[in-house]
Amino acid sequence: MLPTNARLEAVMSESTAAESEDTSFQLGLSRYRQSLVTMEQAMQSEYDKAVIALSGGALAVSLTFLKDIIGTKGLQLPRLLWTSWGLFGTSILCVLLSYVTSAKACRCALNQTDEQTVFLYGGRSRWLAATRILNSTGGVCFVIALSLLLIFVAYNHPK
Repeated sequence: MLPTNARLEAVMSESTAAESEDTSFQLGLSRYRQSLVTMEQAMQSEYDKAVIALSGGALAVSLTFLKDIIGTKGLQLPRLLWTSWGLFGTSILCVLLSYVTSAKACRCALNQTDEQTVFLYGGRSRWLAATRILNSTGGVCFVIALSLLLIFVAYNHPK
């Protein structure tokens, strides 16, 4: 028994709707991929600015205070200053490493998008987890370093 014209039109209409949904899916996937590429490029372009601002600012403030305001003799709690410098360095290192892991996370998400598995993994990867840990650690180290530096300044500020 051959299908009737109405049944044939319905089958063709369903086929066209499925093709339209597939095209819409591909378009959404393409837009998502482009946003990942744009994000990766923007992150890399900001790399130098962030590192210079973080390291330069922390060292300039602490060295200026040490040299011009209190001098190097008779320091109280010098370990606070040394620890703050170490934590500023750790913060900078975490920021540097997070740029690397973030680029790898973007690349992994791009690969998942290209392989059309991004909806299975949601763009998650070990690189993304590492980036989140490094960003959090860098922020915490910076806040603690700044706090220690302020405590050092409070104890050593000329009265």
